[in-house]
Amino acid sequence: MRTATAARLGLGALCLTATDRVLSAVGGSGSRARLVTRLLGARLLLQAGLDVAWGDRTRRPDAMVELTHAASMVSVAAVSPRYRAPALTSAALATGTAALDLVPGGRGVR
Repeated sequence: MRTATAARLGLGALCLTATDRVLSAVGGSGSRARLVTRLLGARLLLQAGLDVAWGDRTRRPDAMVELTHAASMVSVAAVSPRYRAPALTSAALATGTAALDLVPGGRGVR
């Protein structure tokens, strides 16, 4: 399993099962933030499932999805002081996961 896939599994599971703890850790709160966090968790788990099913063919599309997500979060941070901290945290995690996708041979978890 690729390291990026393991990261998606872990982050996705946290977002779905410990939503309030995740939000507390990144400075987010409210019902909208909970919903967005759960949706992000579901997306990450779905993406990890596709990684497992399709293997290395998902590397570039995965990186593109993560970088698009990161760019959208930077935009949110720029216009919304309330969501700045969680958005920048999400952007950083997405960028890091994209970098793991692009590491040659990135099979760190077995």
